[in-house]
Amino acid sequence: MKKVAPSIVLACANFIVLGLEYIADLMLPKQLPYSVILWLGTTLPALVPLLLFATVGFAMRDVFRPSTRWQAIAAFVLSVFIGIVYFRPG
Repeated sequence: MKKVAPSIVLACANFIVLGLEYIADLMLPKQLPYSVILWLGTTLPALVPLLLFATVGFAMRDVFRPSTRWQAIAAFVLSVFIGIVYFRPG
């Protein structure tokens, strides 16, 4: 089995954090205390762009390695999707 690229791990983590952010926005205000909602509401939105830029940086590095090239391309495609979802207006 080939080595797992750090960029694909970061892209999957970013995808999970983005999903947690949407769950926190939609469902948690009715079920959790305000302090937990406030913590999730400030931490998750700040984490998504950091992970996004780290993923793109690692993907650019990994694309030049033959063993991790396809994983880097997949991470970049996931990053484009995450960027469109996160930075869309409205």
